[in-house]
Amino acid sequence: MAIFDYFNLNGGMNRLANRMAIPPTEADWIDNLHWQNQQGWSNQNTGCKTMNPTNTLNNGANIVSLFGFLDTYGVYQTLAQAGNQLYKIDPLTGDILDTLGEVSSSPCQYTVILGWCIVVGKDKPPLRWNGQTALEPLPNWPPNLVDYVAGNPSLAATYANRLILAGDPTFPNAVYISASEDPETFTPNNALEESAGAIQVSPGDGQYITALVPMFVPYTNEQILLIFKNRSVYALKGNSASDFTLQQVANHVGAVSPKAVLTVGQEVWFLSEQGISSLGVNSQLGVLALGNLSAKVQQLTSNLNRSQLHKAFAYHDITRQEVWWWVAEGSSNIPNRVWIQKNLEGNSVWSLRSGLSAFCGLALPTGELITGTNGGVWHQQRIGNTYNGSSIAWQYKTAPLSLGAASLSKRLIPIPSLNSVLNIGEIGERFHPRCISLYPA
Repeated sequence: MAIFDYFNLNGGMNRLANRMAIPPTEADWIDNLHWQNQQGWSNQNTGCKTMNPTNTLNNGANIVSLFGFLDTYGVYQTLAQAGNQLYKIDPLTGDILDTLGEVSSSPCQYTVILGWCIVVGKDKPPLRWNGQTALEPLPNWPPNLVDYVAGNPSLAATYANRLILAGDPTFPNAVYISASEDPETFTPNNALEESAGAIQVSPGDGQYITALVPMFVPYTNEQILLIFKNRSVYALKGNSASDFTLQQVANHVGAVSPKAVLTVGQEVWFLSEQGISSLGVNSQLGVLALGNLSAKVQQLTSNLNRSQLHKAFAYHDITRQEVWWWVAEGSSNIPNRVWIQKNLEGNSVWSLRSGLSAFCGLALPTGELITGTNGGVWHQQRIGNTYNGSSIAWQYKTAPLSLGAASLSKRLIPIPSLNSVLNIGEIGERFHPRCISLYPA
């Protein structure tokens, strides 16, 4: 085990990262080290482990989506999609508990309403599963709508006791709204429910809907539905046809991946083309406000593979108050870099992980982190000190300040582990290390 005890008065990728006096380029580089306490980083328990090395899913197909939920019997269920097959798994033992059936070959999205888990994907009509019976088609789909011949939606959410579907390749701006407490009915019927049907969200703007996320607004004590497009965000408010309203809340900023949008506290955080953004309520004005969470580490976006942003994903580790953002960098076509954002006293502590790749992830209620990868296997993260037996090289670099900079005021005390080699390079003024790396001997 090795620990860095550091003191930083000027910001960067650490607990003082929101000090606006430091330019974004002057961020520390912390790779494959885990935040341990208020002043230290450790390489302990930063590894991962394959949970099902011999019990692979769907003949080794890539695991492209993971989902967990409480079924109607109060049992927590974990679903894993490998190729076009959906499985019920025990993520911590590596056991395959059941093969549920065929789903979309593209990554699925999920929501839960009235005890049913709804499963949607681009090349398959919506499906549902209650945790006990067989996976089955969502009844009455496609609905008989006047202006739409609905296709296969790839996005799903629950809002105002209604099933909300979107991401239909045929109508990329359409949002389908079910009747209240009736996820099977999308066709307007005055005798049943006037507000079922579909709405168009800014058609003709050249964009498409990328995510649906319910959000509670404490200022007005109401729930809204955030409808993300790739370069804008809209809010749907109301509970019925008589009071539904649609309002644009962000322009030129949107979500790039449905798997990289999540609720953190009373805000919604999402990966955009600009970096990591947030939507929260301005307590003074009572309106939704857009924030830039990655302003202090903006240099991280320079190496993104922007053609693969739609594959990014994130999960929220509530036990450690961390959000893990998985993105594809360089020429990689799958996420191969993790930005770890830790919330500490209202500030963000940033670190990185490299040497990994995954298609999807899930934070379990008990705190474990699971990722799906190629070969039909899933990993448990933050366990052990190796990547499945491969040694982990970690690195800490101070900000790229000039040696004469008055703000170069760091003190690093390395405690190297056994069987390792400590490399100190670019010694500068007052013997401040510029770069310290630890590699296995």
